[in-house]
Amino acid sequence: MKDVPPVSPNRFQTIPYFARRLAEHKRRLAFSARSRADWQRWRRALRGKLKELTGYNDLIRAPLKPRITETVDCGDYERQRVEIQTEPGLYMPLFVLVPHRNKPPYPPVIAAHGHASAGKLAVAGVPFSDEHQKLIQSYNYAYGVDFVRRGCIVFCPDARGFGERREKGPVTLLGQSCAILNLAGFPLGLTLAGMWAWDLHRLVDYIKTRKAAVPTHWRAWGFPAAACRRCMLPRWMTGLPALPSADISMASNNRSSILSAATATTFPTCGSTRTWATWVPCSRLGRCALRPARRMN
Repeated sequence: MKDVPPVSPNRFQTIPYFARRLAEHKRRLAFSARSRADWQRWRRALRGKLKELTGYNDLIRAPLKPRITETVDCGDYERQRVEIQTEPGLYMPLFVLVPHRNKPPYPPVIAAHGHASAGKLAVAGVPFSDEHQKLIQSYNYAYGVDFVRRGCIVFCPDARGFGERREKGPVTLLGQSCAILNLAGFPLGLTLAGMWAWDLHRLVDYIKTRKAAVPTHWRAWGFPAAACRRCMLPRWMTGLPALPSADISMASNNRSSILSAATATTFPTCGSTRTWATWVPCSRLGRCALRPARRMN
């Protein structure tokens, strides 16, 4: 067997070239506001560009047509399986966890999942196998249950490409088809980031129709990096910024990625939405989930 050739020099590779281009052109919409008015102008421009680049503007609005398909009594809370229409003929399944303690309305929480989750199942604490149960326990993945037991009404959606929304093919329930879905969207000018943000905004629209959810203080929690992006995008692209108050919490096992991402989107002195970044080893996520460790100012 021949030896594997060494890595080629940078002149053969594309990513170093992209890095040079970025260094030469700078960030055209880099944050440089010095006043609230500056921030509002920057936010409008950035939001418009993000919608353009991600294909968000080309997605098609449709009536939500919400439908509760199942209700399960889990003791101290109720789990509802709900379907809502996010585009014409395209539906998003989600779990809604409703507490039995106190009386409605309850503060709403959007609990987004990450990879290796089986979508909403892990977040809602619904294992489908012994392997999945061990994974949920290992990563403290059932943070949706933690929130509902604190008296919140929790919304746990399946992102496109995950859980019940996996594309047809040899993909296990713990797997995902997000890469192929992203490629399939390119000919239509769409990206997975835009699709995810769109679906979360449709979820926000649905939450506003639930009488048991009072939109005075919203929360969103995501784990790990994939879910973090889904939590941040609504802030960039409308959704959460229009709400009276919102906390967006993110957890990651990668300190540099989460802190840089949170810094890029957090300007709490200019608005009512706050972003919290938490970095801890995965084994401790359960302890930090409801107690943000660092506010990015």
